[in-house]
Amino acid sequence: MDVFGDHQLGIPYEPVADLLTRYSARDPRKTAIVDLESGASITFGELDRIVTDIGVYLKDRGIGKGSRVLLLSDENLEKLLIWLGVWRIGAVICPFNTEINEKQMVELAAALDPALVIYHKEIDAAGMVGNSPAPRLRFGRWSAAGSADAQDELFATLPRGRGASELPERNNADDMACVFCTSGTTARPKIVVYDHAAYWLNGLDTLEFLGLSEHDRTLEYRSFGWNSAQVLSLLPFLQKGLTMHIAKRFSHSRFFDWVQQYGITFSAGVPTVLNMLLNKPLGYTAKDIPTLRLMSCSTAPLTAQQWVQFEEMYGVTLLQLYGMSETGWVCGNRYYTRKMGTVGLPALHQELKIVDGASAAVMFRPASSTVAKRSASDRVAGVASRPAGPASWAGRTMARSASSAAATCWAAAGRPSSDCKRP
Repeated sequence: MDVFGDHQLGIPYEPVADLLTRYSARDPRKTAIVDLESGASITFGELDRIVTDIGVYLKDRGIGKGSRVLLLSDENLEKLLIWLGVWRIGAVICPFNTEINEKQMVELAAALDPALVIYHKEIDAAGMVGNSPAPRLRFGRWSAAGSADAQDELFATLPRGRGASELPERNNADDMACVFCTSGTTARPKIVVYDHAAYWLNGLDTLEFLGLSEHDRTLEYRSFGWNSAQVLSLLPFLQKGLTMHIAKRFSHSRFFDWVQQYGITFSAGVPTVLNMLLNKPLGYTAKDIPTLRLMSCSTAPLTAQQWVQFEEMYGVTLLQLYGMSETGWVCGNRYYTRKMGTVGLPALHQELKIVDGASAAVMFRPASSTVAKRSASDRVAGVASRPAGPASWAGRTMARSASSAAATCWAAAGRPSSDCKRP
């Protein structure tokens, strides 16, 4: 059975290796990723080579398809290089957000049972993973010029010049892609699992919302440990080969400088950021930021009054979107059609139904549960918190072959979370 079912893909699925090879051949000197904090950047030609090098290195260490790699880091260029290297060989990236408290992180690490822990030099790995038996690898700064970072154990030791032919591995659409956490409505983080097909469909939804092309220059300042940054920014980057700019966090004082200096055309947005820009203006107007044509708003509703006020002040089109980690995008306004005060129409790859407690469809029940049917959420799996191995993870997956289902999420203690719908 085709992993995508009857979905018509606007962009056919391709593994990371094939995407990066194609972009490298198309324009090897085009900037791929810019780290706004460090000023470092990487071209598509360099990106293709370093991701291959990381893949070879990980394979030599015994990491392969299905291996879970726990990645602990704030946002930086190196984090994404490692992420893509893990995906390059079909392994599973686990980018747990470092803002999760240490006690919970230790529990999550035990639940994950990773094959390898890779952590940034500024992270206290021992405090976060406790007595996890997984080997640990510290990384520091990557440099295109090859300059060494004394605290780095990864980039300085990568094999050089070994060709892509040594890596026949690919991340297939039905391979497990990522294990990440969402806090949801409880204090205890829940584990969510996506495969590559789920990500691909969500990325296509994003492109349909925003109309991005390879010529766009995007800005993401949220953690890639959260699903929203993954599907709003990382997947369109991979699917289009555009230029992505990243920052450790939002900066009110530097935001418009970033837009001006790098010609940003689209930026992620949340109500807190938009209200900050509205309530504490720095004197910028539409004529000062002519390249910025779109910003998104998700996480919480935006009133029509805020929406109009922001667009009048800055001349930037706002698009309210709605999704959740457990199912991906649900609804969204489009760059070509939108209605202020709403979250827009169902996402392209979601068939949305409003159902009552007996799962019967209803017409107007705003408080009813939303269920995604034959959609990106069909590729989302719930997992138990303490799997004995890959087989037990597979036993916890749901909706892989079902025609319709809502995703399940699991609390770190190994019990289904009370605020998640059970299958």
